[in-house]
Amino acid sequence: WGFDIFEFDKITGSRSLLFCGWEAFLRSGCFSEFPIDWQKVTVFLAKVESLYKTEKQTPYHNRIHAADVTQTVHALCYDLGLSAFYDPMDWFVTTLGAIIHDLGHHGKSNAYHVAMQDELALTYNDKSVLENFHLSLAFKMLSGNADTNLLSGMSRDQVAVVRKEVIDMVLGTDMAQHFSRVGDLSRLISTIGKDAEVWQSDDAHMMVLRAMVLHCADISNPTKPFKLATQWSFRVLQEFFLQGDAEMAAGVPISPLCDRVNTDIPGSQIGFIKFITLPAFDLLGILAPKVKDICVVEAIGNHKVWEHRSKNRDFYEETRDPNFGQVQEEDFYPDREAGLSGVSTRVVDTFIQAELGDDENIGTDTESRLPMNSFWAQLWGCSCR
Repeated sequence: WGFDIFEFDKITGSRSLLFCGWEAFLRSGCFSEFPIDWQKVTVFLAKVESLYKTEKQTPYHNRIHAADVTQTVHALCYDLGLSAFYDPMDWFVTTLGAIIHDLGHHGKSNAYHVAMQDELALTYNDKSVLENFHLSLAFKMLSGNADTNLLSGMSRDQVAVVRKEVIDMVLGTDMAQHFSRVGDLSRLISTIGKDAEVWQSDDAHMMVLRAMVLHCADISNPTKPFKLATQWSFRVLQEFFLQGDAEMAAGVPISPLCDRVNTDIPGSQIGFIKFITLPAFDLLGILAPKVKDICVVEAIGNHKVWEHRSKNRDFYEETRDPNFGQVQEEDFYPDREAGLSGVSTRVVDTFIQAELGDDENIGTDTESRLPMNSFWAQLWGCSCR
């Protein structure tokens, strides 16, 4: 669960999505369960990676984030126990959904695109603008090029299932749907319990679960060790602040959390953990207890750290500087133009094994949950993703 995607991205020469995507398909048995051409998978992953922005272009919604979500989905299922609910098709569509879920993201939120009434907002009628864009871009790439169409060996019925289920999952990553999706899962757990066979007996149940697994992976940053979680926090805040700068320049209202001068930085993290992340992971923890033992405990610890650091406001003032978080890629990836040349698969494999081999017992104290409030529902529904 504490896989260091930033270190892995350095080791792979900024090709973390290609390697994570390949490993996820391989380890989940997709190559043995489905007629998938490994060469097409390789070309597909390379093309997908090229369509994501670099971290210099978008501090948060970039190829590293996509790689992280892909690895996190696999960890949630394979390491933390949710795989008991999954059949081979569930594995395949969840892996594919994670890989493409933010494809082509420009670093601006749905609220920004709608406020600007730009091409994306007009194309998708202000509804889940980015999520529809990511899906459209991915499926156009799959259907429009034989070299990247990893679905070409599947039957027509299988392709229809893949498309339907991936669309539902990626649309479920829209933060505007967060509370309704959490409510759907909560009601199902209350109604049908934890029996995996019962869940598998009705695809409508699995649609809800698959979407929440991907969504939880997408909002999982606060459930990671603080060293990783805080890096993601500053990256997303920097992206928000760049959006706020653009909104100010355009003369439109600055979105919540996007004002680099007035945003309460520790408070934004405390609220996100308390009202967004923890309730969602608590629900998954009912189905897979390891989620509570590891993810929820990490999130509670991070929440306490942010509460402590909220007392030292000066520590965060540098975050408001327009130059804060501007990653200089040459500092980290001097051989980016060389592609995969010089990247040792032995080194990559060794790193993966070392990371996945860490089975740290973090504890079981889950602490009591605080109730959600409507302010956070509105705040994160309009400013995120």
